[in-house]
This record gives sequence, C-alpha cells and structure tokens, in this order.
Amino acid sequence: MLRNCANCLPEYYPLVTDDMPLFPRIAAVTLVVLALLLYPPMIDQCRAVINSDCLECHGDEALARVESEGMKVGIYVNQYKFKHSVHNINSVMCTDCHADIAELDYDREVPHSTELAPVDCGTCHDEETAAYKNSVHKKAGGKGISIPCYACHDYHYVRPLEGYTVTERENEFCLRCHDPNKFHDWLPQKETHFDHVECTVCHAPDAPRHIHLRFFDLVGNAFLEPDEILAALNSDHENFLKVLDVNSNDRIDADEFEKMVFMLRQRNIRVTFHGELLSEMEMETEKSIISLKNKLSNLCNDFTIIPGFHLQNYK
Repeated sequence: MLRNCANCLPEYYPLVTDDMPLFPRIAAVTLVVLALLLYPPMIDQCRAVINSDCLECHGDEALARVESEGMKVGIYVNQYKFKHSVHNINSVMCTDCHADIAELDYDREVPHSTELAPVDCGTCHDEETAAYKNSVHKKAGGKGISIPCYACHDYHYVRPLEGYTVTERENEFCLRCHDPNKFHDWLPQKETHFDHVECTVCHAPDAPRHIHLRFFDLVGNAFLEPDEILAALNSDHENFLKVLDVNSNDRIDADEFEKMVFMLRQRNIRVTFHGELLSEMEMETEKSIISLKNKLSNLCNDFTIIPGFHLQNYK
C-alpha cells in the first residue's frame, strides 16, 4: 500500500521506503495524507480510470467516430449488455484492454487519445491466442483477410458460451461469414442438422463434444433455465444429487431420471426434451456434475449431465 501511494506521488517517494523503521514510516504516511487533504486535486490525479468514467461518454447511443475513409463508426456501449458480459462479471476494467489509456483529461474535447492501439486479447487469453495462430481462421489472413478475435467474439458483450444453444452459437459466430445452405445439399435432413448439431461437431471432429439437453415446459410454453429446474425440485447445485441419487452411486440412472420428470409433473411442469450436439466448452461456472445412462445417440454410451442440462461423453 505504501509503495502504491509513493508511486502516485513521486515527490514523496523518498519519504516512504520499504526498509524504513515503523515509526518514521507512519510519520511519512501522515505527511502524505495531510498533503492530499490540503491539496485535493492530487486525489483526482491519482485515481484510476474506472468503467463508469468511460460509460459517461460511451453510454451515449449517438456517439461515433469518423474513420479516415469518412465512414462513421458507432462506439456506443450498451450498459445493460456490458453488465452481463464475461468481462464485467470478472471485474475487467475498460483500461485492462485499452491499456494505453492511463488517465482522462476532461479539458480536451475527447479526454483521451483518439488513436488507440489495437486490443491484445492474448494479454489474458494466452492459451487461446497460441491455438489461434495455427487455426484455419488465422491462416486465412494470408489471403488478405483479417479475422481478429472480436470478429467472432464481439467487443464488449462476450457471454459464457456454455449456455448457448446451437442456433445462438451459429448465429453468433459461423453464420456471420458462412452460408451453410450453399454447401450442404448432400446432407440428409439438412435443416434438422442445422437446428440440432453445432457446426464444429463436424468441422472440428477432434474436439470433445456433448449433448446439451434442454427442458421445455409444455405448460408454460418455454424452455426452463437451470435455476428454475432446481427451484422446482426444492434443491440447489450442491444438493441436487442428494435429492435424486437414491442408490448413492454419484450418478443419475435412467429410473432416477424418470423420477425427476415425475417430480416436475407433480409441480405442474410437464417437460419434453430438446437435445443438441455441441462442441465441449470448459465448464468454469458449473458447480455439480451428474451422470446419466441413456441411448440418445449412437455416438455416446455413457454421459454426464449438468443442470441445464449438458450430457457429456466422458469415455
């Protein structure tokens, strides 16, 4: 803490050092605090740029910049969508990505430089960046095409991918550039595949895959969210298995699964199931994993099921 104060107030740095005895250090810090109280502008100079500072301007829907070609590009950030993004949930600051903005000068029309360096996603996502270097999309750059991370993952509204449906994943990523209807006339039941099988299941065949089993409430005419299913069972992530795993084998067998469906019916929730075959994502936020034997696909024999529900081939 003392070194941080000294970094913000370099003129006081000689007063505060790590090897200083305790009482002189306290006296030095007291002088720094008095200086801040007697000269408040110092506080403003030291305060880091926070997201709300940026959104004072970028929360304006009309905000745009003019490119060298004369085109207007919107630089508005939807605060509600950003609030629910992965980056905001994990307390990532705007300046963690736009690292060349160290301070804001409100005496200028634009309080920071208008020529900012490109965001380097690899600063945090080093493994993904290394994998991307050998990807088809990176190699396409050699043909005069630039496909940066945010071409698929967007700028400010990145959400956890685990909960995306096939349609959401395809619309968010592949279909921005690719039209599957041009190349899949040979595919039997083409539309069924497009609705239930993610593109990467076939086009990245070495990637792990799982079945995403969604519960559709015929009474409410809507898909159930994981928390809604758990609430209907009077349970939570930690106690879900205890409610259904009668034989204590740490998995949900077929008869136990039928019991869960019956319990939902008792609460006037009559469900049918929508299965999707998806590429596996790293499950960072799920708290419980349950197993289920099923014959949903000849691709899989044993599955794990995660409330939501994902069935994952673990063989």
